[in-house]
Amino acid sequence: MKRFSFGITSYATVVDYGFADDTADGLGITFKAALVPLRNSHLGVIANFASLEHTDMSSITVESFDTSIIWGNKLTKTGFGGYFGAGVFNEKWSGGGGSHTFSGGQFTMGIGYNFERFGIELFLNLRPTDAYEIGGNTPDTAGSAGLSFSLRF
Repeated sequence: MKRFSFGITSYATVVDYGFADDTADGLGITFKAALVPLRNSHLGVIANFASLEHTDMSSITVESFDTSIIWGNKLTKTGFGGYFGAGVFNEKWSGGGGSHTFSGGQFTMGIGYNFERFGIELFLNLRPTDAYEIGGNTPDTAGSAGLSFSLRF
């Protein structure tokens, strides 16, 4: 039984304003821990840190951190598994001599496959649109996603 994983993630954040979207992508690190056994599942935590670059304007960079409490199956065993949970995020978008910080809650979900020593996982974080309000413009949708490859221990 392996309760922890640590790995590298291809990470992206998308904020869609309807008339335009802000998309940033890059690399990050992911840590996951299955902490409390619950019958056939576990309660745990996942945390991501990523350094991103805007896909259309490379002068804009994004530092992103999120963490969530998760409940799922197969967090400690081999095979297919999944989870969902809730948590918080904080992002700092910088460029052109200024910066904006966005933060708030998030709903997270993920699916993946655990091999004996490593795992692959796809996760999605849905975020409240008002957390990204800027200049009176509230986006239609906001979220982040990642594909991680992790060592299990």
